[in-house]
Amino acid sequence: MSEEHLIEIIGRAMVESDFRALLIKEPEAAVKDYDLTEEEMVLLRDFKPEVLESLSNELEQRISRTGLSMDMFEDFIEPFSNASKARHDIAMAAVRNKRQ
Repeated sequence: MSEEHLIEIIGRAMVESDFRALLIKEPEAAVKDYDLTEEEMVLLRDFKPEVLESLSNELEQRISRTGLSMDMFEDFIEPFSNASKARHDIAMAAVRNKRQ
């Protein structure tokens, strides 16, 4: 598993509230379809729920400024790339913005 897959998981948690809730409550169940190492599982288990919520809220605020809802945003980006790539790009943009 690579850093890209971890970013995909975090990105998915940012845009999918049901997945985010499952990742917070039952991380093993949330990522059962991913091939993660124990070290990567430890990283996900240690990820603070308030950080995921904060990232998601910030993304939703930015999206709402465009006049789109989070659901509309997901529908909008889907035709342009596959879901994995879109989630990766969203997560990378959020990480870059947090660093600035």
